[in-house]
Amino acid sequence: FALVSVGSEMCIRDSIGGVIQADFLFTDEISLFSVINHSAVISLHRANTWRNLPITYMGVSPDVEADDTQAGTLYKQTLTIRLKRTGVTDSELHILRTINVRGCVVRCKDANGNIQLYGSKEYPLLGTVIEKTGTKASDLSGIEATFSGKGAYPPLPVTEL
Repeated sequence: FALVSVGSEMCIRDSIGGVIQADFLFTDEISLFSVINHSAVISLHRANTWRNLPITYMGVSPDVEADDTQAGTLYKQTLTIRLKRTGVTDSELHILRTINVRGCVVRCKDANGNIQLYGSKEYPLLGTVIEKTGTKASDLSGIEATFSGKGAYPPLPVTEL
């Protein structure tokens, strides 16, 4: 279990299990984004949907660092996500590669059913996408997507409208 500070409240979270599902959305596909009671509230433009990231087993490594400045706290968020190459078409890979210019938010669900949103419309995540090939027979090959950015909030629980 982990004791986590959310604003002025302290919460106990079960820390067993990692991310089991991840998907992303470009920030230009979001019609409404707000933070209410330490939770992200999001609404998508009508024709848009979340894009699934076919993660590998133990394929998501989130990292969040708080940086206290005179202007307040900034949160550096980094997600390294290893993807199954067979789960990504060439067309999807081309779209995914545009995260370095379009900016996005990433939604992660853990084994306990908790959903966290990384990035925001105002502070999007940018990133890189690299195809990796293992050097040994036991190495995994696939795609490694790295999303990172700084923002005013840590990863937040998310509510969709």
